[in-house]
Amino acid sequence: MEPIKEILELLNPWWKTSNVSFELAKPYKRKLFEKITELKKYKQIIILSGLRRVGKSTLLYQTIENLLKNNDSKNILYFSFDKKVENITAILNSYQELTLTDWKNEKVFVFFDEITKLENWADKLKLIYDAFPNLKFFVSSSGSLALEEEAVKNLAGRYFVLNLKPLSFQEYLELKGKQELIKNPNLYEKELKQESEKYFLRSFPEIINWEDMLLIKDYLRSMIIDKIIKYDLEEKFKNINRELLKNLLEIFYNEPGMYIDYDSLSKKLRISKKTLIKHIYYLEFSYLIRKVRNLRPMV
Repeated sequence: MEPIKEILELLNPWWKTSNVSFELAKPYKRKLFEKITELKKYKQIIILSGLRRVGKSTLLYQTIENLLKNNDSKNILYFSFDKKVENITAILNSYQELTLTDWKNEKVFVFFDEITKLENWADKLKLIYDAFPNLKFFVSSSGSLALEEEAVKNLAGRYFVLNLKPLSFQEYLELKGKQELIKNPNLYEKELKQESEKYFLRSFPEIINWEDMLLIKDYLRSMIIDKIIKYDLEEKFKNINRELLKNLLEIFYNEPGMYIDYDSLSKKLRISKKTLIKHIYYLEFSYLIRKVRNLRPMV
């Protein structure tokens, strides 16, 4: 059996079992799940973006699980470009050989995870999308900044972007089975305050029940921040100053909601104002920070 067929068979167990494992399609549904369910009837590609570890792959598997209720399991294809493949047609042709599904004519739901690892992915996807309207694509990637930018440049009118953010406080409580606290905030004021303090560093699904603060901080640094700085930003931009980015994050995270005085901050860090503005842009571009403009009322 060819390697790509082995990969496809491994990644698509529902072709034989007609279901998705509990570990992949976890029972709790994020708010964005309803939006994906609503948009799946349209032809446009659904692009799922967001920070690393927010649950994008889980959301894809939950969507597959939902589709299995009313569709033949062999008409649902999942592939992760963690496995190196040169083009999309190679995947689709191997898929047809394995399942006997005529992908050029049948309705097929195609899920591509880590798609930005495919060279010129947007151009390649556009060709298939335009030629075969029977295919419904769902794509995502850890490098969400590259994902959205390539979509804007090369897929005009062909996609919906859905941004999956870290857990809201309500989602955090629901995942912990404590949603009753929100229903009666006056009665549970003390408990809400305690949970809000925990939530601040636990807004990623994987760590909501972790208690060890050293492990939590190491997870946030190594699994999210370091990978974005080392891989996502350095692949996208030139002349990245890693230490400057880390220093800025430490400043902003230690003082959330701070007013940015570019002149004084550039002097403090001993860098040019131009370099400071550029690196703050990188952090905002990668979703690590969010700037809120100071709006003044009209007189």
